[in-house]
Amino acid sequence: MPHLLERHWREPRWYLSVLLKPLSVLFQTIVSGRRRKALQNLPEKLDVPVIVMGNIHVGGVGKTPMVVALTQALQQRGIKVGLISRGYGRDNDDTQTVQQDSLASAVGDEPLLLVKKTHAPMIVAAKRLQAAQTLLQHHKLDVIIADDGLQHYALTRQLELVVFPCEDVGKHLDVLPNGPLREPMQRLNEVSAVIISRTQQWQQDSVLRQKLALNVSIPVFQADIQVGEVYGWNTQEAWQGKRLLAVCGIGRPEQFAQSLKEAQVTYAELMDLPDHALLDWQTLPQDIDGIITTEKDAVKWQGLLPLPVWVLPINATIMPDLAEWVVQTLQLAPQENN
Repeated sequence: MPHLLERHWREPRWYLSVLLKPLSVLFQTIVSGRRRKALQNLPEKLDVPVIVMGNIHVGGVGKTPMVVALTQALQQRGIKVGLISRGYGRDNDDTQTVQQDSLASAVGDEPLLLVKKTHAPMIVAAKRLQAAQTLLQHHKLDVIIADDGLQHYALTRQLELVVFPCEDVGKHLDVLPNGPLREPMQRLNEVSAVIISRTQQWQQDSVLRQKLALNVSIPVFQADIQVGEVYGWNTQEAWQGKRLLAVCGIGRPEQFAQSLKEAQVTYAELMDLPDHALLDWQTLPQDIDGIITTEKDAVKWQGLLPLPVWVLPINATIMPDLAEWVVQTLQLAPQENN
């Protein structure tokens, strides 16, 4: 059923739209009512500003590279950044500190990747407010970035940044289950800024605003994704000349295929898993020499692996300078200057 819905979202089928549209109307009514109620009972602000980096899609928008890019850019300015997340896909709801050697099964694959890439202090918890409070008990910070949580209104935030995939700009998108949205498109006009991810080429703000029906008061940023150099995860061997199986468990596997093409990495076939899913090593083809995968998938594979694994990293560049806009908007300054 999930795969059928995803195909319907990409290529709408009229008969499914007829069946699902009433459910989407009901879903939108519930979501809107929940948001109105939440805004009437906002919790107290924390001692430092909170930035929520989220999305109105159900996933696969390229949010994690944006969190990494913003965190690293703020760190380069001397800003002390802390990260929080629910830790989607982990096997418990405990409040935990994410360490470099944490298990993805315990803290979640995306939080583990964020810590490995940024070295920022990070807490995962079932409730993001608790995660933020725990983080502040142990670290002196200038700002907290919440990875996801746009719809988690128990956490007061000073900035809401929504990542929106370039390939969906201009499309007519519905809310669940008739479409891939958690909230309607109008929500974009209530956030602090919109980041268009995976832009192939720079687009005029006016064009993007028209296609998204976006108010002129909402800043628009565009993010370009660059592929890095393939590196060995558990091997020192070169990947060239190997018969590789491409494996990914991300929201939009076609994006990984595109990244491999840009990096000129050849592979025998692509195995796309559900988002956050684990690889069953017993199901692999017998005629492959190794695996090429994403960093998000690789952090889940620890210990002695049966095959050589290579990783294709990706990095985001956000323009105009998102970090500078955040610093100016929140009036952030390095602690030594406070």
